[in-house]
Amino acid sequence: MTSHTRWQDIRAGHIARAGGEEAVRAGKDELRAEALLAREAPAPSANAPGGRRRQASRIGDASAG
Repeated sequence: MTSHTRWQDIRAGHIARAGGEEAVRAGKDELRAEALLAREAPAPSANAPGGRRRQASRIGDASAG
């Protein structure tokens, strides 16, 4: 026998601790709205005030930092 627990067996307890179906639905909608806004937002420019250009890390390179 495996130690796998089915989501449908434990879902009710998690939903109850989160405040009920409405609270879960509201949280889900809020996260979805934030994700859509982030997707539509322009990428930050390295030339903007306070902007920083990200450097790619090199695994195993002692000079990368």
